[in-house]
Amino acid sequence: MKTVKSKSSYVTKQRRLILSFLEEERGRHYSTLEIAEQLKERGESIGQATVYRSLEKLESEGLACRLYSGEGQPACWMLCGKDGESGERHYHLVCRKCGGLTHIKCEYLEKLAPHIFSEHGFTLDPFCNVLYGLCRDCSSEK
Repeated sequence: MKTVKSKSSYVTKQRRLILSFLEEERGRHYSTLEIAEQLKERGESIGQATVYRSLEKLESEGLACRLYSGEGQPACWMLCGKDGESGERHYHLVCRKCGGLTHIKCEYLEKLAPHIFSEHGFTLDPFCNVLYGLCRDCSSEK
């Protein structure tokens, strides 16, 4: 399990449970409600508001990533860092209309991070990059 690094030395049981859950579900995305429900199914009593606050703290520590899907859709959360076993940079495509979320690994996009750094002085997060637009199905709707 990743170590929770915090400005304060106080780490709650709930935060450890959520981080452990995200590690077990590496590479998958969950809303705060889904995380709370999954933990309750495992016998842990934790409310959605507590999950949200804990995820915000984990995000500020660089351990969790928040992904916004379509308008009116809840944010999804995932573990920051390596995706599954590969540890490769990956991107997420989020459809603004239907909220669909797709992982992609693309050689062409691999050139984006070095360009952004060399030309604009900005370093992209190597494991949590999100591109918003319309999926094929929503693009073809009239």
